[in-house]
Amino acid sequence: MSAIRRTPVLVVAVVLGFTGPRVFGAQDRPANAPFVYAPPAGFEPAKDQTLETVLGGTSGIQKVWVFEQPGALTVPNITVTHTDKSPRVEEEDLADLARGMPAVFAQSGGNWTEVRHETRVRPDGARVGLIDGENKRGEIKSRVMQLVFPEDKGTAIVTATFAADQAAQWEPKIDASIAAATGVATRVPPPSPWLYVGWGVGGGVLAYLLLALVGRQKKPS
Repeated sequence: MSAIRRTPVLVVAVVLGFTGPRVFGAQDRPANAPFVYAPPAGFEPAKDQTLETVLGGTSGIQKVWVFEQPGALTVPNITVTHTDKSPRVEEEDLADLARGMPAVFAQSGGNWTEVRHETRVRPDGARVGLIDGENKRGEIKSRVMQLVFPEDKGTAIVTATFAADQAAQWEPKIDASIAAATGVATRVPPPSPWLYVGWGVGGGVLAYLLLALVGRQKKPS
């Protein structure tokens, strides 16, 4: 192939390789509504005196629900906080967050170990991060499930805490609540590098075939 004919092939390959996945691939989608979390049945908004007992005066929390269990060492509770940051919730992103959890819980005397982390895809296509761990403070063991919901402006973090021996009761219900939340934005993962390569190769082949076809049509019969 001559240099003159090779140039447009390379140009088309580069242009399609760069723009194809961005233009024709999955796109972020706003929720166009405020985030609203619906806790499992039985959780009620916490009263002021309950907040101090359950959370120890923790600041920055926007909403709190509790499941009343008189005398329980760990009162099942769910909190919602908001951050202006917009992290991705793919597996590698959640793994990075999970690696930092032991240091965070150690600040309050806890010993956190990971149970699981995963990305949940809702029926509407929105992707939600889940980080699940067990925290031990003295003789008290609790499960801490954190759900990372993308919002239009920032991220909502839902944290469910309950006694470790109640995991079979609450874990599936917290999992199910992921799909019930509203106002969840869709943030898609970045395209794979191989997708760019595929579009580039495809664009180059298409350009070559078109040039070959045009060349044949111009040849005298």
